[in-house]
Amino acid sequence: MRVGVLRKSKGGSWNADSPMFTMFYLAKNFNIELLLFTPKDIDFDNKTVNATILEGTERIQKTVALPKIIDNPASIFHGKYGERLKTLDGDYFFLRHAEYTSKPGIYNLLLKDGRYKDFLIDTHTVNNFAHFLKLFGQYGNDVILKPAGGNEGKGVARITSDGSQCVINLKNDKVTFKTLDNLQKFYDENFSAVRYVLQPYITSRTHQGNPFDIRIHTRRGAGGKFKVSPYPRIGNENGVVSNVGSGGYTMDFKNFLKAEFGNDWKMLHDKIMDLGNEFPEYYQKLFKSELFDVGIDLGIQRRGDTYDLRIFEVNTYLGGSFIRVEDSITRFEYYRYVAEKLRESGIDV
Repeated sequence: MRVGVLRKSKGGSWNADSPMFTMFYLAKNFNIELLLFTPKDIDFDNKTVNATILEGTERIQKTVALPKIIDNPASIFHGKYGERLKTLDGDYFFLRHAEYTSKPGIYNLLLKDGRYKDFLIDTHTVNNFAHFLKLFGQYGNDVILKPAGGNEGKGVARITSDGSQCVINLKNDKVTFKTLDNLQKFYDENFSAVRYVLQPYITSRTHQGNPFDIRIHTRRGAGGKFKVSPYPRIGNENGVVSNVGSGGYTMDFKNFLKAEFGNDWKMLHDKIMDLGNEFPEYYQKLFKSELFDVGIDLGIQRRGDTYDLRIFEVNTYLGGSFIRVEDSITRFEYYRYVAEKLRESGIDV
């Protein structure tokens, strides 16, 4: 069975720390041949593709028929080749579809529906500096700014003020301003070019002071069912976010909860697993097309002897780079499930 892996570029795909590396070398054990290609590698007229494949341990280029199953990011439909790719949707099974929702859009969907309202953090799209100042004061001069279309913690800033000065933490850098004019200049230079969302800062930190969240990683696998694989993401002590792509690390989920929350670990474990098991199918109902993966980024804020669980954001394109083997196997199980459904409908895979 052949499966296409369509990406915007091949850069870094064969690095040993890339999830793609693990996928390609494991696929052979599941009798699956993966073909890596970008939109420019596709011959849309002849429905062929010049793809990178593995023969043994060697990577070679080979022109073959465009595979019927294609593992892709949804954003691929909004790029240079988006319209041409949409013409293939229907004859080919794309794992992610053109339907796309931004961070503010996702927040508004969940807020309107109301079922998970108690888990949500207030989220606002910032219009300009004056709007930012209004929200900044509203949330006690301690907020998070993040790009509305960002990922991997890129561009996320924490902004605080004690009344005498304003401090901006951006990744591992810290900038201090004593005047409003200087703050506005920095804002205009760094945050006005793209759309940003603002949230009140939620204290989700380890006993050592490191920011953390729980990534509830869910992806369709065997039988088309979502498989739940949570893991913590612990950030740099001086960092803004816990995303591993910004210099943090991860560890075993249960061991993390036991170390941080003592006797309360099992209660939190069960709440997180319940959310992971319930949310993806609920979330699916908000979309017309089938979702392949749903990632929930969850913060845990201590309130004396109780805990607030808050959803920082929800993602629908997950890399799986920190549970590589488990995630690859889940993908392969879903590929097989899709192939079986296509064969039942008379499509040769």
